[in-house]
Amino acid sequence: LASNQFTVQNAASNETLLYAVENGAVGLKYDDSLKLATASNGINVTGKVDLSGYLYIADNQRASFGAGPDLEIYHDGSHSRIVDSGTGNLKIQSNEIEINNADSSEYCARFIADGAVELYHDNVKQLETVSTGTQFHNRINFTGTGQKIDLIDDQDKVRLLVDPTSNYAKAAAAAMGRTMDD
Repeated sequence: LASNQFTVQNAASNETLLYAVENGAVGLKYDDSLKLATASNGINVTGKVDLSGYLYIADNQRASFGAGPDLEIYHDGSHSRIVDSGTGNLKIQSNEIEINNADSSEYCARFIADGAVELYHDNVKQLETVSTGTQFHNRINFTGTGQKIDLIDDQDKVRLLVDPTSNYAKAAAAAMGRTMDD
């Protein structure tokens, strides 16, 4: 079969099933409605695509969403990236969001609707939000110069300032039989 243009129709010759044009498009139809067509820049699909396997996209090739590259998901050979450069915000919606390590054997963070935000270190919860505020599950270490804690309530009635290098803090710790390192 050799031709510049090729068309396959149904037995009644009233529906095109497939067409091909030399140096042009190839189209597949379902119920005389175009579903897949080749184009100079790739393919155009009308409708949904059901995959029984996976979609392979090579490194540095991007899955783009929106009128332009508003949202892109890709792997650059070293890192996996989600890039939102369109208008508005990148919103992730779920009742619970978990960020896990690569093999999903450890939590890194959890975000629970109407509940806690939890942060983990080596799969051990270190910090979480609770209905009354924030709860720390271990020590809070401050590093660098000018290590201070400054707590002020809404009415500015309670003020606690802890500077571990101050003589007041050292004296208070000594009065409790401790050092500032405890």
